[in-house]
Amino acid sequence: MKPLTIYASALPLALAALGTTAQATDLIYGSYLSPEHGNNKYGVVRFIEEAERASEGSLEFQYIPGGALVGAKTTLSSIRDGIVDNGIVVSLYHASDLPYNTIITNMTAFGGDAAVLAGATNETTLLNCPKCMEEWESWNIKHLGAYSTTGYKFLCREEMKSLDDFKDWRIRAAGATGRWVNHLGATSVNIPVTDTYEALQRGQIECTVGSLSWLKTFSLEDVAKYVYDMPSGAYFGGTLANINLDKWKALSDLEKQAIISAAPKAVSGATVMGYVGDDKRYLETGVEAAGITIIQPSDDELKLLSEYRKTEADLVIKMSQDAGLKGAEDVVHAFLRNLEKWEGIIAEIGYDVEKYEEALNREIYSKLDK
Repeated sequence: MKPLTIYASALPLALAALGTTAQATDLIYGSYLSPEHGNNKYGVVRFIEEAERASEGSLEFQYIPGGALVGAKTTLSSIRDGIVDNGIVVSLYHASDLPYNTIITNMTAFGGDAAVLAGATNETTLLNCPKCMEEWESWNIKHLGAYSTTGYKFLCREEMKSLDDFKDWRIRAAGATGRWVNHLGATSVNIPVTDTYEALQRGQIECTVGSLSWLKTFSLEDVAKYVYDMPSGAYFGGTLANINLDKWKALSDLEKQAIISAAPKAVSGATVMGYVGDDKRYLETGVEAAGITIIQPSDDELKLLSEYRKTEADLVIKMSQDAGLKGAEDVVHAFLRNLEKWEGIIAEIGYDVEKYEEALNREIYSKLDK
């Protein structure tokens, strides 16, 4: 794995050696997130290291984080056009471009355990939703895996004592989470997570819906001192194991298998080591150090989510059908079945990263075609 500057300085030597030695296949991985974000630190880096190892040195990545090449909303087109070969695509920023994949991410109200959600999302997308995969291919992308965040909470710049305080507040909530925010009487604002700090600092929004660890990974602890611990779904459609389809087709069978074998490490790294681990670490050490106040909702308020969930699956199906997405109900039902299945798997193995990767490989990745 080489940073861009090292690769650039080595390029003349590589060209001089062309034809005399076997050349590694170079892949550029561009990430809009900082190097310290869990998606990068635990997901992307482990994905790259495993792909390079499993390819026996045939694959070599340039890893360029921090938004130097791509932004949150430009990664999809950048992979399509070959500006980068890999990147983190947040599908909720592309709902009209990836409508079948959005059916799954629209089920955010069912968000809870991140490991369960990542398993169910990837099994549904990769094995049970041909239309989902066709969409990725239409964008010239070979999609191989998505992470899940931990359960969302309200991270706010102002103190609140009940959900009544949210009335008329502006809350950053992307995608289907916005429906939940609007249901509570607030106004959802859809902006990239990377713009959240500035929006909170300037008072353009009062809260964001997000994982507890965002207070650290996005430095929100400086501007959001209050957490309302109301379960508010999760996001489970961010793909970080992928590759430009033209580049994929040109790979050898060994290289393709190396990338497939690396995908579970991307999923487990970002999800379990990243989001689950970061939330746990921040709760243990970061909350007190940053002066964060956590407010618990009442039992009656917690019941609101249970009532809300009862209508969400049918609503997602109807919205998708109204948009002309045939077979939407099959995607929703497959996702719900897979949720139940992965709840059983995680109940048995817990958050053991190695066992989780084994389960991902057994249930999903061993069944994929090159």
